[in-house]
Amino acid sequence: ILAGLRDPSTGNHQKTLPTKNPGRISVIKYFSAEEKMLAKEIETKHVHLDVIVAYAYSATYIWTALETPPSELRDHLEVNVIRMFALLQSIYSLLKASTPSPRFIAIPSWAASLTAFIYVPAGHTCYGASSIAVNYIGKK
Repeated sequence: ILAGLRDPSTGNHQKTLPTKNPGRISVIKYFSAEEKMLAKEIETKHVHLDVIVAYAYSATYIWTALETPPSELRDHLEVNVIRMFALLQSIYSLLKASTPSPRFIAIPSWAASLTAFIYVPAGHTCYGASSIAVNYIGKK
């Protein structure tokens, strides 16, 4: 199992994940603008992947649609959707080579619900819109 973290040097994940699962989990640095380089590194060290779980999204601007500048929405779509999409495309050959049923699992947040949380008075326009896009792409 490979756990991709934006910055493995921060937090406790780089210590606790491998310790709790010795020999089963490796923590690697994943910066979403480097998908092709990451795919090459994985291929040289591991040959194939069985499952990819995409669960690292950004929510840096939490205002309503009328208060949100288009540039903020664009930034969230780039980080949360476009880069996840590029990751999927760059590693698909590794997934396909693994098992008869490889899995790419995109896990969005509660903000992706158009029914459960649409009336919550928080802004989250950028995060919610990008989470919904992640759901859609994950199903395709």
